[in-house]
Amino acid sequence: MCAERCLPILGRGGTQCHDMSRRQVRRALASESPAASTSSGGASQHQEGERSSLNEHIFTRSRASWAAFFTVPAVVSFGLGCWQVMRLQEKRAKVAEREAALLQDPVEWHRAVGDGDVLNPYRRVRVQGVLEHDKTVLVLPRSAPIATPEKVKAWGGATGALVLTPLRVLRDGKFEERILVNRGWVSNRMSKRPKAEWDPALQRADDIVEFDAIVGAGDSRRTWTPENVPEKGTWHWIDLDALTISLYPNATECLGYVEAIDLARRGDDSQQLFPKGLEDFYRFPTMPRTHIDYAVTWFLLSIILSAYAIYFYRRKNIPPKRKVRAKPVPQES
Repeated sequence: MCAERCLPILGRGGTQCHDMSRRQVRRALASESPAASTSSGGASQHQEGERSSLNEHIFTRSRASWAAFFTVPAVVSFGLGCWQVMRLQEKRAKVAEREAALLQDPVEWHRAVGDGDVLNPYRRVRVQGVLEHDKTVLVLPRSAPIATPEKVKAWGGATGALVLTPLRVLRDGKFEERILVNRGWVSNRMSKRPKAEWDPALQRADDIVEFDAIVGAGDSRRTWTPENVPEKGTWHWIDLDALTISLYPNATECLGYVEAIDLARRGDDSQQLFPKGLEDFYRFPTMPRTHIDYAVTWFLLSIILSAYAIYFYRRKNIPPKRKVRAKPVPQES
């Protein structure tokens, strides 16, 4: 084609074909080769179509992956929210059961034992007998009861020890079985002093005492709670079996366990030994309000994740293809 283009020019003047710039040749070729341009344009359109199909396939897979990515945690969050609702219902049932037990009138200890209700935790009982102060043990660390004066906690610390003392139960004028009494809480600082400074009952060690108490069930060791060391008199949790063996090696039955309650002196900072009040027994490690907060949090998270999943499931438009702009051909000067 170059020859055909150059023939008339050579005929007119000789070497004008050699004077044509490469730019003019390319322009002439482009203007006189529509078939080649059409064929190259068709190939380009075919490549663009394949590229568009590939982009659509990649985007479709990406859209499905993102939808699944948000769907799975949305379902898990919804399940956790339902689980918290079930736990809330169980906790409310436990609260109602405990309230009913605490509001009952106290019964004599021996009557509770005779009725077979002593194993019912949080049953109110009335205990009468003599404390065996020489066998008192401390269980620590424990937090202070609710009604403990702030002055006491500021001086002795908010953590302290539970004071457990065996009691010989008096029944019909005779001393029969022994039970273990949780007499209250003493601050950590005060517990390191002589017992006579914080335990006024030592001055009347042989007197018969009578008080109301709540039937307890001891403790269960938690994951991070240290082991008890009975040989050294170190107790970190209330293991009734181990305490019975340590205090009474010849005992054939496990000691009963009650927690004394203070119904009269509330907030009296003149005492150093603080029994629990009824309000302390209404507390749970996880209160119902906490389950409500957890459930709301999980359900909100599930709603947000579900919205993202629905967005990606319903999204149909493919992102616009990147347009490649042709470079402008500079004009001949």
